[in-house]
Amino acid sequence: MKISIEIDATPEEVRECFGWPPMQQFHEELMRIVQENMKKGVSGFDPMTLMQALVPTRFPGAELIQKAFFDALKPSAAKRTSEASDPDQR
Repeated sequence: MKISIEIDATPEEVRECFGWPPMQQFHEELMRIVQENMKKGVSGFDPMTLMQALVPTRFPGAELIQKAFFDALKPSAAKRTSEASDPDQR
C-alpha cells in the first residue's frame, strides 16, 4: 500500500508549523555582513573563496565521467583530422 500526501506550503508556513524560528531576519543580517566584508576586501570573502565552501573541489567519479566523455570524442576527432589531411577522401 502506498499513500501520498501533498502539502502546498511556503517555507515560512512549514517553519511555523514545526515551531521553528523565522529565518528572514537572520538571512538579511547574514547577507548584510557578507556584502560589507566583500566591499571591504576582507580575506576569505572574495567570490572564489565563498564558492569553494559550497562546491566540492572533486566530485566522486568525475575522472571516470571525464575519461568516458573524451574517449567518446576521440573517434570523431580522429575522423575529422584524417579528412582534413586528405581532401581526396571527401
